[in-house]
Amino acid sequence: MEAKKIVPSRDHVAQMFDSIGKLYDVANRCISFGIDPLFRRELVKTIPKDRPLELVDIATGTCDQLLYCLKKRGNITKATGIDVSKEMLKAGLKKVMKLGYSSMVDLKIEDGQNTSFADLSFDVATLSFGIRNFKDPLKGLQEIHRILKKEGSLHILEFSTPLNRLFKGFFLFYIRHILPKIGAWITSNLHAYQYLHQTIETFAQRESFVEILGKAGFVNTTYKSLFFGIVTIYTGRKP
Repeated sequence: MEAKKIVPSRDHVAQMFDSIGKLYDVANRCISFGIDPLFRRELVKTIPKDRPLELVDIATGTCDQLLYCLKKRGNITKATGIDVSKEMLKAGLKKVMKLGYSSMVDLKIEDGQNTSFADLSFDVATLSFGIRNFKDPLKGLQEIHRILKKEGSLHILEFSTPLNRLFKGFFLFYIRHILPKIGAWITSNLHAYQYLHQTIETFAQRESFVEILGKAGFVNTTYKSLFFGIVTIYTGRKP
């Protein structure tokens, strides 16, 4: 019998990520067996490279996705990263400075559902492993639509559950029972990694999420599953 899916509260997301910010990257590499950078690099491949771009990375966390975009796409002239967690941004700023991107990067504590940016501010928006944490994903996507320029594009990387029944069984066992213990051992926060599997299992995936993108106003929406379907890349364009 499949376990009952628990829909977690998003009320204290900032505090939760503040509590694990210093050890987030270490935990990420361990629980993903070091392959999460591969997924981020795949997302970068979907970003246009035919013109100069100003990028916003939403739910930027420790800036992994933002930095991969800068390193792998030479046409990004400026990158802005926003997140609700102050501690995650502190960790991200250290990486930005270490890699010499300080002059190109602006980091802000902001909620992706209600930003301070003017309409038509950015050419490209990226959002990796963060849309699940929005209280209202549709509102967040509508906000991204608002701050993108016309013909701007959205690129999302998010967890999903595998379609293959056998692999799905292994995956669910891992994220429900093994992953939380590893995450708790590294960060001393069991709740954060229980929350992770709960959001993965209850969040809209593939066709269902593409439908939400359409409701937010995006066109030419696509999705591509990676690594047996444990992550999915979604793209859309603002007309």
